[in-house]
Amino acid sequence: MNQNRNVEENGITCDDLNEHFVNEPINIVNNVLCDHNPDPDLFIPYEGVFIDEEFVLPSVSESFIEKQISDMSNCKATGWDAIGPNILKTFSTLLIPIIIVLVNLSVSKVTGIFPSVWKIEVSALHKTGSKKEPNNYRPISVLPIVSKL
Repeated sequence: MNQNRNVEENGITCDDLNEHFVNEPINIVNNVLCDHNPDPDLFIPYEGVFIDEEFVLPSVSESFIEKQISDMSNCKATGWDAIGPNILKTFSTLLIPIIIVLVNLSVSKVTGIFPSVWKIEVSALHKTGSKKEPNNYRPISVLPIVSKL
């Protein structure tokens, strides 16, 4: 099987888009630094004192998660899990205790790891112009609703 998957109708490969999305920020920085003679005051090296303090996020409460879910727009896109805001709102009494545990584990000092399954999908969205040009696409992350709380 061909590892270089094609986006057939557009005549551009996924690898082409991936390379573009990875390299474009580097190109932008190089253009700003090299081509436009930026103000040197914008790039002063940090000479401050580093404070040995921890950055700690507070645990979330049931009322916080309830409010986040109730305030969430029903128009938010679903992620790979196909759970939309309406499902989250309908089953919130069952899901809130689980969500609290997941969120608090993600922000805790002990684990502090954002679940990788909540951040895995990036898609290319065509902006304008030729669909054969990588510059005419922008990357978007399609995240599960729970990761947006």
